[in-house]
Amino acid sequence: MRTVTINGTEKVAVNKTARIVTSPQEEYKPNKKLNQDIWEAPPTTHIIPVPEGKTNLVGTKRGWMIIVGYFGKNKWLAKCVCGKYEKRDGKRWKKGLKNNIEDEGCAYCQHNKHLQKRAHYLSYGYN
Repeated sequence: MRTVTINGTEKVAVNKTARIVTSPQEEYKPNKKLNQDIWEAPPTTHIIPVPEGKTNLVGTKRGWMIIVGYFGKNKWLAKCVCGKYEKRDGKRWKKGLKNNIEDEGCAYCQHNKHLQKRAHYLSYGYN
């Protein structure tokens, strides 16, 4: 067993899960592979001005996301409320999803929401 230091006191963790929970050095990272372009800071090198005749979506908000820039080829840069930036398709943005449009966020927020719903289901047996 590994020991964990909490408030200056060294304690033995019961198992791996207890060690992970009590250890401040380890951070949770989802094992889900995200296949989208996601940035912590806005990628200023890729953003270009919106061309003439193109519908300007900058400033439009949907769910937890807001459009902040244009990439070209109908791809837009959106910022989530968590602070992450993600590339979004303009056609899907304008069209909107059939359901859960108010809950739309970046891939990390969607994954965390899924984990919360799953934990609630495992605890209570319903969502």
